[in-house]
Amino acid sequence: MRKTAVKAGSDGIPRALAAALLFFAGIAAGAEFRQEHLVLGFWGDPPVDGLVNARYAEVAEAGFNIVMGGLGASSPALAQRQRDACNRVNIRVLFATYGLPVKALCNCETTYGFLVRDHPSLGELDTLRSRVEEVRRERPGKLPFINLAPPSTPPEKLGAPDYDAYVQAILKTLRPEILCWDELPWAMPGEDGPKRYEEALKFFRDISMKQGTPFWTFVQAMAYGTDYEPTEGDIRWQVHTALAYGAKGILYFSYATPVNDPKTKGSGMIDPDGRKTERYRIVSGINREIKKVMAVLFRSVSVGVFNLQDAEQARALSETVPSVQFSSGIPVTVGVLRDVDGSMMLYTVNRNCAESAAVSLSSEVPVSELDWKSGKLAPLKNGAPIRDNFQLGLDPGDARILVLKGVSSSG
Repeated sequence: MRKTAVKAGSDGIPRALAAALLFFAGIAAGAEFRQEHLVLGFWGDPPVDGLVNARYAEVAEAGFNIVMGGLGASSPALAQRQRDACNRVNIRVLFATYGLPVKALCNCETTYGFLVRDHPSLGELDTLRSRVEEVRRERPGKLPFINLAPPSTPPEKLGAPDYDAYVQAILKTLRPEILCWDELPWAMPGEDGPKRYEEALKFFRDISMKQGTPFWTFVQAMAYGTDYEPTEGDIRWQVHTALAYGAKGILYFSYATPVNDPKTKGSGMIDPDGRKTERYRIVSGINREIKKVMAVLFRSVSVGVFNLQDAEQARALSETVPSVQFSSGIPVTVGVLRDVDGSMMLYTVNRNCAESAAVSLSSEVPVSELDWKSGKLAPLKNGAPIRDNFQLGLDPGDARILVLKGVSSSG
């Protein structure tokens, strides 16, 4: 497994900084779509019925800021009622298109964009390009959203010899404003799901860094494809690992339960009778925490991601951020992020979804922590350098974000 420490380019500009310049230059140039905040959304919009306003009040209470339409709002008329309900609670919508011309679709403040295609094959590229260009032309500033097939998709379904060729063709032809896919860890039999999930993050992070294009990913929050129901630790691990890799959007699968899908093996955050499930409580708690720190996560840029179980990656981390030393051989991921003010953040994630972990760290500089409850910085060790191998405890699948002021990476 190769290390992911950032290296300076031939012009002396670190790749992380170059990606940031590309990203913000796109905003300044008035690109077709402009992402302005970290996205917390889901697939599986609730029914649009007599309780629609109450249902979307529950969506807002769970901490979501984006809804993907098309399940509950299964027609253009229902989409209008969905729009009104979301407007009441300040939630924006990626609307289904229902095969209609884009100029016939909703164009208001509630509109975040439109769901153009899920899992496209390369044989559809000409049609998709026309549809994407139609959205950009008729609804400038709105997102033509495409959810790419995940890396585990067989080549014959991709219409490409391999996954890299598939993605490169999408990038060249469609120029997507957002990269998104859904490599659900427990949607297929076998024990390699978490590995597939993280490998997809590595793949798209690399593309994001080169292209300056933000990426979102889906998080599996229900039994789907197999009977395995993700635990709270599983769900937390997916969310925090994605954010440690620099994701700018988290989409949960699924909010409402897709009862007509033969792969559905359990309930989503809302069961088929419209009642909140344990998944609703878990995801609501995670979202409340993320919303406290979402501004700094959105504006930060990924520098590198390191698995402390891998000796080479542990060494690479110490070379990238030499002022802090972590113990190695521990099931912990450290995502190094750079804030726009130059601060370095160490997004430290427990890779074990079933058991707590503790990692030892020492530092030459004061270390603070972003508090999940307040979103404010709190000093570790009374704000003094850590000389005595401080034990950083991590709950199953959970994370802590350490902040180093005035410290730069070696890249």
